[in-house]
Amino acid sequence: MNQHNISFLLILILTALFSITSSAQDDPPSAENLRPDVAVPSGNLRENDPLPAINLRQDAARVFIDCSSCDMSYTRQEIPWINYVRDVREAQVYVLVTRQNSGNGGNLYTYVFHGMEMFAGMDDTLTYTSNPHESATEIRERRTNLLKAGLLRFASRTPVIHEIDITHGSAIEQEEVVDKWRNWVFEISTSPQYNAEESYKRLSLRNSLRVTKVTPDIKLEIDFDQSYTKQRFIEENLDTTYLRSFERIENLLVKSLGDHWSAGLIWEMNSSTSENYDFNTMIMPSIEYDLFPYAEATHRQLMFL
Repeated sequence: MNQHNISFLLILILTALFSITSSAQDDPPSAENLRPDVAVPSGNLRENDPLPAINLRQDAARVFIDCSSCDMSYTRQEIPWINYVRDVREAQVYVLVTRQNSGNGGNLYTYVFHGMEMFAGMDDTLTYTSNPHESATEIRERRTNLLKAGLLRFASRTPVIHEIDITHGSAIEQEEVVDKWRNWVFEISTSPQYNAEESYKRLSLRNSLRVTKVTPDIKLEIDFDQSYTKQRFIEENLDTTYLRSFERIENLLVKSLGDHWSAGLIWEMNSSTSENYDFNTMIMPSIEYDLFPYAEATHRQLMFL
């Protein structure tokens, strides 16, 4: 057999091997050859089978939160069972959050929930009053819990509700807590300061007392501020002392006369050495009318004095 015939036989063998390999790749695998760890879906999901996570997310309520004081990163982390939208026209739930000062020195947060589309007519308002001694972390957590409570009403009408666990803390008591202070709040502060040098001495005192009581029927505020400053300049042939003092008492009393009307009085008394008067007083009575009920004052007001 010469070299030409050997080369021809090698070409035939390689061509046959290539044809066999191509056929094995083109043929679909049989059921026996399937790996046992690969799941092949067959038929539809049974009624009691859990829905895939992607379907739960698609069916969750679309919510637009209008809040300038909210930590939205924390909110998304703590409330993952809604869809957050950036366009109010795409929302099924509109949440308006407002903040205003409260009589206890904290803030009153009002959450207004307005349902749209499938949630039309489902409106609600929840409020939370922070304590001036609460930390920012505590306030954020309690505000988020209030938002959860308001959104649960809408989530309960979607398949997402089956993925939400509702719990309560062990600190919940059976008895209603009675306010022994009867809505009275007292705040006292003082700020003394003393500086001394060979030729200069200065003593400064600043004191304040604030008493408030706020109820649905009455609002009372009493503010007392006092300051005293003594400066002494010591020179070679001259010793000069300057005294400066200021006292002020401001009283505010407002009485509710219904959902729209209220009457009030501001009475201010003060004395000041820098203003050069021993006693000065001012009384300002007023009547207020709000076009909207006071219950809605946290999100809309139109008042006339």
